Amino acid sequence: MDQEKAVVQIILERFPVLEGHVRIQREKRVVMDYLVRRDFEKVFPYLTASAGFDRLLTLFGTDDGDWLGLTYALVNQDEVVLLVRQRVPKARPFIRSVCGRFPQALWQEQELRTLLGLKIEDLPEGGYPLPDGWPEESYPLRKDWEVRRFNKSTLTYNQPRTSFGGQKEDGR
Repeated sequence: MDQEKAVVQIILERFPVLEGHVRIQREKRVVMDYLVRRDFEKVFPYLTASAGFDRLLTLFGTDDGDWLGLTYALVNQDEVVLLVRQRVPKARPFIRSVCGRFPQALWQEQELRTLLGLKIEDLPEGGYPLPDGWPEESYPLRKDWEVRRFNKSTLTYNQPRTSFGGQKEDGR
């Protein structure tokens, strides 16, 4: 576990505020708690440019209720995988693309934009291959997206109407 301890030490030396928020999960695995965008944009460049985490294995997003979570799996020359996570409010789901550092992230970020509704700054144009005519603001990986409201023949998504109190008419 010496390699993993060294990773934690490198992170905490540069970002002492992360004390208690970086932990060794198991051999060759280190996990960080979710960072807000402002902190992520300081930590991620340091890890990828100066701390030796120069390979991106994958990235994925999750719908965590009022938040959208992103997990970036980075690896260093010792094959230690570091999970760096950020979260943004679903109401303002803005992140910055990592394609400038990791061009292979292009399709994954486009998928996050198209399927989860993230607004990704500096992401090159293009789209995830959903059917032509897919309805705007319809994100099928969000928990509140309901397949029963999607009409496959017309490619429309019928949003539930809300009453004055913000509650959906069907009681949800």
